Amino acid sequence: MTMCANKFEKSEKYSGAREAFDELGVEEKAVFIVESAINMVVQGVKDAGDAFAEAFDRGTESEEEVEPTVDEQAPKEKARSRSKSGTKSKKTGGTGKKKSPEKDTEE
Repeated sequence: MTMCANKFEKSEKYSGAREAFDELGVEEKAVFIVESAINMVVQGVKDAGDAFAEAFDRGTESEEEVEPTVDEQAPKEKARSRSKSGTKSKKTGGTGKKKSPEKDTEE
């Protein structure tokens, strides 16, 4: 009887593998256990990689669907956005100040 005999119900496949394992010699049992442990680690790494790739793909898909904000657009597109919305800055004549209509009148 095994140490965990009453902890869970075993399938016929499990019982057959367990009986076959019991018939192995000590060296074969050791090799079998090491190989099984390595296979479990490799499969776990593969599963984790697959889960990461799937999450990454979902994340990049949702980013592609979202349109960039004005701050994220290229400079030319920013200017185009401003001109379409009517917020394009007016020229100030190189002084940094708006020209007042009073200065334009003849004296």
